[in-house]
Amino acid sequence: MVGTWAEKEMRNYRRLYTAGIQCPQPILLKSNVLILQFLGVNGWPSPRLKDVNLSEKRLREAYIQAILIMRHMFQRCKLVHGDLSEFNLLWHTNSLYVIDVSQSVESDHPSALFFLRKDCSNVNDYFRKVGNLNVTTTRQLFEFITSEEVGNTLDAEEAALDDIIITVDRQADVLDSHDDEHARQKEVHRLEVEDAVFMSQFFTKEFKSD
Repeated sequence: MVGTWAEKEMRNYRRLYTAGIQCPQPILLKSNVLILQFLGVNGWPSPRLKDVNLSEKRLREAYIQAILIMRHMFQRCKLVHGDLSEFNLLWHTNSLYVIDVSQSVESDHPSALFFLRKDCSNVNDYFRKVGNLNVTTTRQLFEFITSEEVGNTLDAEEAALDDIIITVDRQADVLDSHDDEHARQKEVHRLEVEDAVFMSQFFTKEFKSD
């Protein structure tokens, strides 16, 4: 079983690396031992995202990079990480690198969209709580990652993502402009409920939420 998982992780790393997604370069698999490129400086390994103290500017950059990693895995590699969080994203030379892809599944796996939705929620939760950033809703992030209407060029993706971030920032400005704290909290609660409803929805085989 260990050997099977090692083979799967090697295949997934190869797909990511070939697609130009930031991850350690897979070098060799022998028996159940997987050898990867070392990410670090002067023998010291690069830290996990959860262990690094980034400025607000760097956190915003990291958030965008995390979103693009998820989209590129889905669109270019037809893969969903399945356990993405601040624990398996490394901060190396001012960039995020994704690791731990042994459990990643094909995008047509029966549970792929459930896993992707959880990945979106994990990433948003981290950057909202730790970075105090204005983040998308889980649904907005999920739909950006799975959208076939957004072109698969970096320019098209960044333009679409810019539009989403502008909408998010405007929503935050509206909330901050409420003079009535009760009204503000009511609106925050409404958004939280909408996200909770999306998290509980069932996905059909056509990859659409009911």
